[in-house]
Amino acid sequence: MALIQASGGAVFIGTRESGGIVITPVGEVDSAFAPTMLVAIREAIAGEPRRIVFDLASVTFLDSAGCDVLAVACGEARRAGIRVALHEDMTRMVRRVLAVTMLLCDFDPELPSSPQ
Repeated sequence: MALIQASGGAVFIGTRESGGIVITPVGEVDSAFAPTMLVAIREAIAGEPRRIVFDLASVTFLDSAGCDVLAVACGEARRAGIRVALHEDMTRMVRRVLAVTMLLCDFDPELPSSPQ
């Protein structure tokens, strides 16, 4: 598992047996942290996993910069042929921000038992 830290947050990147990876941001995903998170995501995409799952359960704050990173990451991963999903566990605030910005619709459902 890789750990990338920056002001206000961190990103853990772990692998799954199914050939996918889990990206777990921790803390505030805002304009100070978003660039670091995007670099980590792009490095993960370059590894050509079959699937990326974002686990946002430990995100305590999500602003427009964080939403932009998720939207860009989703688009870049899909263009690379990688499926992208959100883990179901997240705070009400994060779910609401993703719903209001219509980002929830951009992700595949998380199917943990799926060999995708």
